[in-house]
This record gives sequence, structure tokens and C-alpha cells, in this order.
Amino acid sequence: MEVFEGLDKEGLVILNGDDPLLFGLKDILPFRTLYFGIHNKDSNLLAHDIVFDGEAGSRFEILINGKKYGMHLPVMGEHNIYNALVAIAIGLEYDMEIVKIMEGLMSFESGNMRLNIFESNGIKVINDCYNASPASMNAALKILKDMDHTYRKNSNSR
Repeated sequence: MEVFEGLDKEGLVILNGDDPLLFGLKDILPFRTLYFGIHNKDSNLLAHDIVFDGEAGSRFEILINGKKYGMHLPVMGEHNIYNALVAIAIGLEYDMEIVKIMEGLMSFESGNMRLNIFESNGIKVINDCYNASPASMNAALKILKDMDHTYRKNSNSR
């Protein structure tokens, strides 16, 4: 909560509505507060109808000012949908056109060693070792679980 110490009282706080601790601050903080999420229906920006398209990325819908928009991210992972929701919130705060926000999201590329997927000698490799943390490793494992496994063999067969 120390991050709020330097925030102007007229400032905007954008918080993860799926985090029970952060959502517990609703109506308590002295700042304008906007919540984003995937699971908490009380979030201001809520991604729904999420489809994970494997290595092609993910798709979801979001309701903004009563209008439904279909979003596409060219990167995998639920955590990137959360990142996109924050980007959408910031873009809307700065009065960006939703079409420009969507174009920006569709052109996103992850940085070097951040969920880079490549094939080497017939083996798919997920390189997510840039400053890997437990949370980023968990995200990479979820992505591995969601990937098409038709090319894998059972490790017990010899």
C-alpha cells in the first residue's frame, strides 16, 4: 500500500478485482478506483468469453460503455489478459479510441526470453527465463498445460 503514499487524491488506482485483498479495498481508498478482472463480476472491466487459441494467442470480449468489443491478443496466457485489461483501462483514462487500443493489443510482442515459443529438433521449447519468478513459472506451466499436446509421447513408453 506504500505505492499510494505519493498518489494525488485526484489520482486513479487500477486494481485487480480478482484479488480478494485488493477488492476488499473497494469504497475504502480515497482515490478514484477502477477494478479489472476475469472472475469477479463486480469488476469495472471484465473479460469474458475467453478463448485460448494455443500459440495464436487468446481472444476475449469486454463491455465498454454498454458496447461489446472482441479483443485479440497475439500472446498466450491468462496473465496476459490481465495485462491487457490494465492497458485498456489506461487507454480509456487517456481518452484513446477503443479501436487504437485494440490495434495496440493486437500488435503486442513479448520481450526476449518472455514466453518465447520455438521448435528445436522437433521439440517445442517455452523460453520464459527472463527474471523468472514463481508467478511467471506458474503462468508458463498453465500455458504448457493449455497447449496442443498431440505431438507429445507418453514418457512411460519406451
